[in-house]
Amino acid sequence: PTIDLADVYGIGLGILCDSARFLHNFQPQLPDWYDCLQAFSYGKFRRSIVDRLRSQSGLENSFRTNLGLVVRASLKRANIALIEAGEGGERLAGLVLLYKCLQETVKAKQFDTKNPQPMHYDALLARYRKRGGEATFSIPDRDRLQQYLTAMGNALRNYLQPRTDSLDRSLGDADGTQTRTLGDLVASQMTEDPSQGENDIDTQVIRQSVIDLLQQLSAPDNRILDLFFGLGMTQTQVGKELNCHQTTAMHRRNHILQTLAKTLDRQLFPEAQLTTDRLTGYVRYIICICQDYYHQ
Repeated sequence: PTIDLADVYGIGLGILCDSARFLHNFQPQLPDWYDCLQAFSYGKFRRSIVDRLRSQSGLENSFRTNLGLVVRASLKRANIALIEAGEGGERLAGLVLLYKCLQETVKAKQFDTKNPQPMHYDALLARYRKRGGEATFSIPDRDRLQQYLTAMGNALRNYLQPRTDSLDRSLGDADGTQTRTLGDLVASQMTEDPSQGENDIDTQVIRQSVIDLLQQLSAPDNRILDLFFGLGMTQTQVGKELNCHQTTAMHRRNHILQTLAKTLDRQLFPEAQLTTDRLTGYVRYIICICQDYYHQ
């Protein structure tokens, strides 16, 4: 029989959606083929997607780890990023020296940025102390060293990411009359339906602000939101996971959301008093962002 493009497409979808069934039907006596193909396909697919994304302008650093960003950055760029992040004085000098030591340790093949081990951090710390870093900026142990490397990576990530629009920018009507600011637009959407206007380019500013706050959460708070919104667990399931009562789990989730909402309001309107209605709007909007953020 003749096979047209639709048939080929259907067969391809069948293989992609249920590779195990396809392989077991083809060679049931060799089930190990599936495991090998699954591992190869996952790695091949991910590498292909990542390489294609990194080839696009502005996405060169996609999926880079903090260590990867630091190692790939030039000394000039690292220094500028740290200064923009608010670093200065002896701490800035110490972080710059730590950057140089990391570069040297990687070149000496004593540090693997893809899979760093405790001995790698120890080698880096030893080189830092040998270079005289302790004289100006002390790094007492391995945990503190990892914190400083993370801080450098975050500084570079913030420096490299596209700049967001200002909430103070005036918005005008078609006749050129400027009547309100971008912050006013965001506030009106918060108190109405937070799910509306997601495709409006201006709302991306507030969305990025929420994501920035989520990235700054502590590990325990981040885990709670991940359980609720990433894995879609019920409060009963989350309570069992956290070894606490289900109402406690829900209370902790709501407390985190309200804290985020209050922080967001202070960033947008530092002089205005937060009302109950506006707080509710913030929480609803943050939940929408969390459902997307943790699902990914």
